[in-house]
Amino acid sequence: MDNYGKFDSRLGNLQGMVAMTGGTMAVIDKLKSKIFRVEKYTHSYPYDWRTKKPVVMKTSMQWFINTHALKDTAAVSTSTSLNQETKKV
Repeated sequence: MDNYGKFDSRLGNLQGMVAMTGGTMAVIDKLKSKIFRVEKYTHSYPYDWRTKKPVVMKTSMQWFINTHALKDTAAVSTSTSLNQETKKV
């Protein structure tokens, strides 16, 4: 899915369809032979409070850093940097 909630080129002929509207039925039609049962189900879904539009959950590349492991190095580096600036003044 792209940033506009539309299927991207990885889904072939479904590309460009909006996932939250016609795209849902298109996926169901494409998988019809593999689906055991389809039924309507009303459930809560997150909506943006300003736009009143549904929020699409999408995975994205992320990275995390263990700041605890860098704490001592950062403290020494900051201390050294502050000492050097103080000497320059």
